[in-house]
Amino acid sequence: MIAPPQVFFYDSTWTFRGSKHDWKGLLSKATGVDEAVLDNRMELRFVPVAQRFSWASKRQTTRTEDMAYCLLGIFNVNMPLIYGEGRRAFMRLQEEIAKESYDLSLFAWQQLDFSQNYRGILARSPEEFSNCGGIKHRIKGAIFPPNSPSQTGVFVLKPLQW
Repeated sequence: MIAPPQVFFYDSTWTFRGSKHDWKGLLSKATGVDEAVLDNRMELRFVPVAQRFSWASKRQTTRTEDMAYCLLGIFNVNMPLIYGEGRRAFMRLQEEIAKESYDLSLFAWQQLDFSQNYRGILARSPEEFSNCGGIKHRIKGAIFPPNSPSQTGVFVLKPLQW
């Protein structure tokens, strides 16, 4: 829905029902994707990582790992598909995003499962980004070094605002 500039909708009898442009308001409401993104007036790279994850927060897949794999395109990330890895695929996706992105909204998720006292810095699923649909970048045009994930943690060098 996001990538192709033109999308046309037809019903089961092949009657034309409209274009992505015609239905952008309804599509935006149903998906959470901003109309400017659907209209290709805003480049995807300018949409905060957390907001993009929020678009997938209600998505369902047959295999757990497919939740991560279906998001590779909207994050412009390449990583090997390893079927059978389950939730680990979503963790790997976030690690790859952290390596390539300057966006701290990757860490703006909200814990949904409180059965464990201690958690890592990464979310367990896109569902934990469900409240991030309205997140925006505060510092426009600022350039910071990328995050550096390693075996021992994530090195982050960013300005602090309070």
